This record gives sequence, structure tokens and C-alpha cells, in this order.
Amino acid sequence: MCLRTWLARPAALTCPECRAPVSSDAVNPVHALRNLIGSLEVRCDHAHRGCKAAVRLDLLAGHLSTCDFAPVQCAGCGQAVSKLHLPEHQMDCPGIAASVNDNDDSAEGSTSDDDDERDSWELRLSRTSAGKSACIGDVLALMDRIRALESRVERLLGELRAARTANLDLEREYKQISEQLREKRREIRDLRDVEAFLDRNCSPSPETMAQLSLFIARNLLRKPRYVEVGRAFEAIQKCYDRFQGAHPDCEHDMHMLLATAYASNWFSPRQRLSISCWLCTITRPGMRVGSTLLNR
Repeated sequence: MCLRTWLARPAALTCPECRAPVSSDAVNPVHALRNLIGSLEVRCDHAHRGCKAAVRLDLLAGHLSTCDFAPVQCAGCGQAVSKLHLPEHQMDCPGIAASVNDNDDSAEGSTSDDDDERDSWELRLSRTSAGKSACIGDVLALMDRIRALESRVERLLGELRAARTANLDLEREYKQISEQLREKRREIRDLRDVEAFLDRNCSPSPETMAQLSLFIARNLLRKPRYVEVGRAFEAIQKCYDRFQGAHPDCEHDMHMLLATAYASNWFSPRQRLSISCWLCTITRPGMRVGSTLLNR
């Protein structure tokens, strides 16, 4: 576009940069560059008059043709006024007022042309006043709509805050329920295992002794509510009576079971004393204490 402007000058037949001969017919626009420049946003030419619009460069001409801040000349005083403010200016324009007064003073001797001109001014003033009233009415209506929209937005924001609070409550409740569900599943799994080695009719084995030791260690300071202390103590006693001395290979497992049971807070002082004595018989092989004697 700049090169075409340069070549439009009289006797301009060379490139402004390298001075090589060039004609307007040989100029080919770079569309990609033109689109890039056209997509840039620029301020309106009437920004100094109050226009806040920022438009694409390729749409600037269309905006300028309809911009409310474009200058127009007042018919009364010749002053350049923004198109938006022209009706208000004409209401107080001294040139229009003087013209109206002159027409009123010469009304008696005026010709029909003068009467027509006066009627034209009066009609223009009436239209200007009506236009101003209409603009004021439109502004008031828009202000009412803005207030209604602001009220609606405030109400929606309140509902959004309430929904967020409810969502947080639901998330906390979901986490609590999920934790309770995991706890119940663990209890069911443990209960299934516990029933196997706490069964009074079940003969103890090295496997059940190891499982019982592991179960107590996993719940060392918090006995599950579904475990009866008496049954747990009886299971430990049965393991001790069956495997103490008779099965040297199980001595390590027996030691682990008794030490774990003694370290827990499951049992009463009397039961802990029995477990301590059984533990001593393992750590001191020469000391044999019967479990029946300790439970009297």
C-alpha cells in the first residue's frame, strides 16, 4: 500500500529504497503481511474526543464512518462538535438561538420564503428536543437494565458460593465415607483371618501362630473391637502349650508371638504376667512354667 502511494506521485517510477525502476503494474502485494498488519488493533482516530474503541486496522475505516465521536459541523455556529453531542449542543447553540430571534423580529415583513425558513428552524429545534428526550429515556432504560443485571449477577454469585460450600461439604463427606468403607473392608478381611486362628476348636499350627503374631503386631496399640481379649489370650496359651519345648523349630515363632503380645495393650495385668512368664521360659530354657499354673 505504501509503495502504491509512492508510485502514484508524478514522475515516480523508481523504488524509494533501491531506486530501481519499478511500475505500479509490477507491484504484487504480500497478502500474509497485509493480513498481519490489518489484524493489529489500533485506537480510534477520535480517541481525543472520548472514543474508547480499539478496532482492527482493516476495520478502522468502517468504524470511523459510524463513530459517535466523529466531528460534525453545527449549522448554527459552524463549530465542530462530536456527532453524539450535537443534539445537546444545538439546544444551547447561540447561533441557532440568534437565527430564531432574528426570524421572530422580522416575522411581519418577511416573505413566504422567510416564513418557510423560520418553520424549518422551529421544526429542527423540536426534532432536536425530541431527540434529546428520547436519548435521555434510552439512557434511563439502559441504567435500569444494568441495575437489574447487576442484581442478577450478585444473586448468581451468591448461589455459586453456596454451591461451592455444598460441594466442599460433599467432598469431605465422601472422604469420610470412603475411609469408613476401607476400614470396614479391612475389618472384614481381618475378621476372616482372625476367626481361623482364634477358633477354640481349631488346633494351633505354626502357620496360625505366625498369623496371630502378625495380626497383633499390625494392631499393636489399638485392639480391633471385634476381637475378644479372652479368645486371643486362649489362642496364645494353646500355642504355648503345644509348641513350647516339643517343637524346637518353632521356638523363634513362639518367641515372636509372646513378645508381640506382651508389647501390645490388649491384655489385662494378670494376662500380661502370664505372657511374661512364658516369655522367660523361652529366653531361659532351664525355667519351665506351666500355663495352667499361671492362670490360676
